[in-house]
Amino acid sequence: LVALSDEQIKKKGIEFHRYHRVIEIKPHRKQVVVRDTKERETRIEHFDRLVVASGAETVKISNIQGENIFYLRTLEDAQNLKDFIKHNSPRNAVVVGGGYIGMEMADAFNTIGMNVTLIEKLPRILPQFDRDMAENARKKLEEAGITVRTGETVQGIDGKILYTDKGRIDFNLALVSIGIKPRTELVQSARIETGSTGGIKVDSRMKTNQFSVYGAGDCIQVKHIVSGRDVYIPLGTTANKTGKVAGDNAAGGELVFSGISGTGIFRTRWFDMAVTGLTETQADLLGIKVKSVTISSLNKAHYMPESDKIVVKVVFKENGELVGAQLMGRGVERVNIFATAIKGKMNLMDMAGIDLAYSPPFAPVWDPVLIAVNQALKEVK
Repeated sequence: LVALSDEQIKKKGIEFHRYHRVIEIKPHRKQVVVRDTKERETRIEHFDRLVVASGAETVKISNIQGENIFYLRTLEDAQNLKDFIKHNSPRNAVVVGGGYIGMEMADAFNTIGMNVTLIEKLPRILPQFDRDMAENARKKLEEAGITVRTGETVQGIDGKILYTDKGRIDFNLALVSIGIKPRTELVQSARIETGSTGGIKVDSRMKTNQFSVYGAGDCIQVKHIVSGRDVYIPLGTTANKTGKVAGDNAAGGELVFSGISGTGIFRTRWFDMAVTGLTETQADLLGIKVKSVTISSLNKAHYMPESDKIVVKVVFKENGELVGAQLMGRGVERVNIFATAIKGKMNLMDMAGIDLAYSPPFAPVWDPVLIAVNQALKEVK
């Protein structure tokens, strides 16, 4: 998304060049080679400090192409999809990928009356969550009439027939959302190091291994504050924060980015979901011994007409150290309480004493977060 107009950018004193592409970075000469794609001219620009914010690109399936196959990354992608639906009135949609975008697009297609089939290569949808939470989401989708097929790999298409390793599906429109990857081809040729995740390696000040070159946004990997590992979890929040740190430090500042806890959230018509920290599954893969507690409560006082169900799962160590949390239902923005606690290194006992706001339109007298935390404390040694 483009948040500012050209005029707004210029008012901030920024020299802005549209239709220009950097085709080479020369760190030791402090130069970038720029191609004016409109005038078809190439020139060299000099810099004192360089911030690389090349973003990410959609992961595509090479043998899945056609006028009825769509990816969703840019405003143009969205407009093309809307135009296709407007002019063709497709009845059967296939969504490939069971992550956040897959959930939201399955909801959108279902809302406008399309028959929707969601295909996920992994054994379950929503790998960002534990199996029990993901299965709850699957049940909700299927109750709404969406067909969910997991453990199934797309192999190709022939017109309006999509083939998988388990059969065929007739469709009019397919939306592929199997993730994004960092755009790093430019930095690799400049010997700017990338990490194990494929993203650019940066330190806490967003510096790369090349002097005077910084990285920020969806092209970099960052530190996970719970696991201590480098991760690639591209989100708008992280892009904004790392961009601020890189820009400030490139101008002589000394800001530090401490890392992320992987906080994410999405909404459908039937449920919202949110997560922060590590899931049980992720902790097990990292060799971290954890326990978990799951509770079901209401997001508001029970006598409020808009009161609805919320499920809260807390993941923690035996000593009460908070590792992560997952929420489903309505009011899942409470995930920010857990994210704050993780950042502040609060344990379950610390959280149990938080003075959360109470008023019937906003929460029950015992907030679901406190119910979950107190239930988890019973398992602490």
